[in-house]
Amino acid sequence: MNTKTAGRRTGAAGHEIGKRLRRIRRDRDWTLEDLSKHTGISPSTISKFENGQGVITIDTLMKLSKGLGLSMDSLANPYVQPSNSGVRTITRRRSGEVFRGTVSEFEVLSGELAQKHLFPVVIRTTREDDSPGGNWNEFPGERFLYVLKGTAKLLTEFYTPVILNPGDSAHFDSSMKHGVVSADGNEVEFLSISYDVTGQHASPPELASEIEEN
Repeated sequence: MNTKTAGRRTGAAGHEIGKRLRRIRRDRDWTLEDLSKHTGISPSTISKFENGQGVITIDTLMKLSKGLGLSMDSLANPYVQPSNSGVRTITRRRSGEVFRGTVSEFEVLSGELAQKHLFPVVIRTTREDDSPGGNWNEFPGERFLYVLKGTAKLLTEFYTPVILNPGDSAHFDSSMKHGVVSADGNEVEFLSISYDVTGQHASPPELASEIEEN
């Protein structure tokens, strides 16, 4: 996992998100306190973000996207384009916006498209915690996983854990509580494609418990 590159991208992305956040807030004629009520983030912290200070974690990005009624990727990328008929986007290898947790990376693909129905990301993690329901996720929709390298363990509410090797895939109802971890503590890399009918695109469960709070 290239944490140096991930950290640099996270900082740049956070600066752009801060500028976009201020523009959206002012367009809605909201005060810092108004945005705080919608997101649960303190006015002083929001002010820091808008001024390019601090690091916006995935957890914070989730709160902002939910409070603003925007998808995570459209908020993270200020250059998003509407997902109209005939629109195409290409994400080159390792060129997506990267957000970093303590043991994971979350690389957003197709970030230029807003209002899309699918949320594709590449996740790299060494996380092993598989405590039942501890940090599992659930959202109305579907999720598809394809393991690129390493050995993953898929955890689901109604099934026993299953090991997935490179080339293996899984497709399931994401309203069922679920999570994905490394099966052996070594890095596992997998493609995750989610369809969230709410349009909020929740953070993948394997990142939720180990986001860096900076």
